[in-house]
Amino acid sequence: MDTRVEPTPPVEWEGEAAWKNVLSHPQSRWFAERASRHWPATAASRLERAIVLPEVRPSFGLGPEDRVFTIGSCFARNIENHLMAQGFQVESQLVDIPGLEFRPPHSSVVLNKFTSHSMLNELRWALDPGCPFPDDAIIEEGQDRWVDLQVVGEVAPAPRESVRSRRPYLAEVFGRVRRCGVVVMTLGLVEAWYDRELGLYLNRAPGFWTVKKHKRRFALRLLDLRANREALEQIHALLQRFGPPGLRLVVTVSPVPMSETFTGRDVLVANSYSKSTLRAAAEEFARAHEGVDYYPSYESVTLSDRRVAFQDDLHHVANAIVDVNVRRFLDCYVRGGDQDGTAEAAWEHARQRLEAVLADLLAENARLRSELSALSERLARADAPKPRPAPDVVAGLSPEGRACGPDGRPLPLAAQLSGIAEVGEEEDGSLVVSGWAVDRGDGQRRVTLVALVDGRPAAQCVTEIPRPDVARALSMEAPEAGFRLAFERPAGRGQGVVRVFALGAAGGARELDYNPQLFHLGGPRPGWLRRLRWWRP
Repeated sequence: MDTRVEPTPPVEWEGEAAWKNVLSHPQSRWFAERASRHWPATAASRLERAIVLPEVRPSFGLGPEDRVFTIGSCFARNIENHLMAQGFQVESQLVDIPGLEFRPPHSSVVLNKFTSHSMLNELRWALDPGCPFPDDAIIEEGQDRWVDLQVVGEVAPAPRESVRSRRPYLAEVFGRVRRCGVVVMTLGLVEAWYDRELGLYLNRAPGFWTVKKHKRRFALRLLDLRANREALEQIHALLQRFGPPGLRLVVTVSPVPMSETFTGRDVLVANSYSKSTLRAAAEEFARAHEGVDYYPSYESVTLSDRRVAFQDDLHHVANAIVDVNVRRFLDCYVRGGDQDGTAEAAWEHARQRLEAVLADLLAENARLRSELSALSERLARADAPKPRPAPDVVAGLSPEGRACGPDGRPLPLAAQLSGIAEVGEEEDGSLVVSGWAVDRGDGQRRVTLVALVDGRPAAQCVTEIPRPDVARALSMEAPEAGFRLAFERPAGRGQGVVRVFALGAAGGARELDYNPQLFHLGGPRPGWLRRLRWWRP
């Protein structure tokens, strides 16, 4: 049969008819003034709702006696389940296939078909006696572990005969379409793996090691608008040939985004191309045939609030919005038009879902605030002054009170260094020395400070605190002359002598000036303030 697709001629309306379309259909407008009578039907008004319900215009009707067959991706399974819940006899239900095992987690998606070509394959093998399933399509994936690449990847590998024995069961399920008056198709992907050896499109990707083992046998193809139209035309011809008289088709596009793309592109961009191509193919296909309608469940889901329309993974569609769309489908195709009850159910679903989302957000906000508070406390503790070891260049004091190096010899005097230091206490009892120090020989260079308590190094730091007053007084360009040294009070001592030395770049040192020169710390006083007792030797 020749199902080649010729270029689609442009769709035309006479000018007067085109204007009447806008004037007579409120849903034709994206926006209108809120006070206008057109506002409630505009796209802007409907998009303000959590669940969007596009206009539906059936070209045929369904009766409760009609048997339904759904084929496509996991969204087809969603529609199938909700149609059954509404009392319809749905024939595309999985039979009990002996020995069928699933990879974890357990799944019941063995009938899922993701591309128009994989749907065509399965219908051919089930309906056309002249097109048997090719045994070579079963591929070895390990030692005595075989897979049917026309079946979803959730099905675990098994011995070849076990995999082959499933084929009659699958053919029986897809063959039930012969007695169904209504077929619902959901188109899912345009990325399709192709078996060059068999000239066959696959329903799933062959594994990495499989494509390495079978060099040049498998390739990924990006099915464009024309390729998808041709597959849909072949499906239509098959169903017209083997299906019952008066067969009607409802075509949808699955709103479930692709899990990953094999094209190397951003999955957001690849998914947009995939859905756009399938949406255009479905539109042209429905327009070309009587008894074929496009149902806008894709638009309903993707234009609705994602928090309502999708599950928490933002990948699978929420049951509530599928239920709303199936109810509305039945309203329009069985009951003759939108029913108030369905719209109200949609808003109620949305309200409940948003309330649940809001509760989750409030709980998440409280949790994040608690974590932030705890983190702030940890950061505050981490930023709190801690004792720092003194550098190795200062080992202690000589009997004359000069800073000594590691060899015990006094360090040379660095006359170019100068500064002022003050000592005090924090509320927790730790000691604080602050002040400023400069290297007059090089006003840009930072100065290292070492504090000694009772002649032993206690802490070190460098000048890095802005002191513009010092910079101005000394005509320095760099104002970072200030410092702050913090360290624990030596254990078991009621008092101690604190001395602060600045270290020069050439290895010399100079004790800073004090007011007075040396500090003698007294014991604690009541209250948070502790008085310092100063003395000059």
